[in-house]
Order: sequence, then structure tokens, then C-alpha cells
Amino acid sequence: VDAGSGSVLTDNRSNADGSISGASWESSSDTVGGSYLSFDGVDDTVDFTAGDWSYTDQSDFTVTCWFRTTQSDASVVSLGTGSGDIGGWTLKARNGHLSLRFGGSDFNEGTLTVSDGSWHYTEAAYDSVNETIFYRVDDQNESISTDGMIAQSGLSPNLGADVDGSENSVVDIDEVTVSDSILSQSDSDVLRSQRN
Repeated sequence: VDAGSGSVLTDNRSNADGSISGASWESSSDTVGGSYLSFDGVDDTVDFTAGDWSYTDQSDFTVTCWFRTTQSDASVVSLGTGSGDIGGWTLKARNGHLSLRFGGSDFNEGTLTVSDGSWHYTEAAYDSVNETIFYRVDDQNESISTDGMIAQSGLSPNLGADVDGSENSVVDIDEVTVSDSILSQSDSDVLRSQRN
């Protein structure tokens, strides 16, 4: 997903462009493309059409983005059914730490801090064979085991809110990527190096 303009966020992967509702474009020289989206935590979201954003507990994937927040619990990027807490996942801050929430209750909370008001490069990669999540925050890495489940269909992504469009967050988001594999270290380093 790259910076767009106006009320559209361009998805270069599947042409499932996002509709921006409330979130505002802000300019900054230290962002990847010179601008980022700012969410007010009340009702701001970016909703995408389904496209080919289908991920299951049987497939690897990686989600990355730059974000900053001071909220200890903040939803950043999510892929869900849009119906309660059924299925899907959310990249988020949980108790101030990077977390990849599966469904309604499997938070998979790590120990890497993200809620200090600074920009952070964040990455969560899911290894479906070994049921392991690999986290990266800037130049720090960790891995945790998980047995969470992810819905297999009917998934719709959004930014700035949880899988069902709730828990709107005060967060700034820049340069989101989602891939259907685990990123190599070199690819991860390239994304990390896109800004200071």
C-alpha cells in the first residue's frame, strides 16, 4: 500500500484500493513518501475491498508498516470478517508492545515497545508450519509460539481499527505492506532502511 491522495489509498498488490474515512494526510520529510495518514481514534479508518487479501492459519504471511502512537492499546492494520471478533488478525500495540492478534482473544503479545510516540518500523511474520510469529521493531527481533486460528474467507482489511472496525486508534501510519510469505532478512532490511 502506497500513499495516495484525497480519499483514496492505493494498493499496488491487488488493486483493492482503500477508502479513507476521516483519516487525514499529513506531510513530513522523514516519512517514506513524504506523507502519512493520521487517525484521530474516534471514527477514522481506511477500508479496502476484499481483493486477494485472503490469509489462513495454513499459510505464511508478513505484515509490515511504519507507525507511531502513544496509546498502549492501538489497532494499526487488520484483516477480518467484519463481524464481531470472528477470525482475522490485527497488527497492534498491546500493553505498549507489538502484537499480532488472532481472532478475538489470541493477542500473541511480544515484548518489543512501540507505544512511546516515536516512529517505528514494525514487522510481524507468521510461520504456519511451526506456528510461530516473528516480530521486528526497528532493529530488534523476537519470536513467540502461537496456536491461534485465522478465518479462511470473507476477509476485509482496514487501517486504524480492529478486525470488526472497532477500537479506533490514535495512530499515524506510513508505508504498509502485506505479503503471502515470510520476508527474507535482506527484504526486511530494505523496508527498514526506507527512512531514518
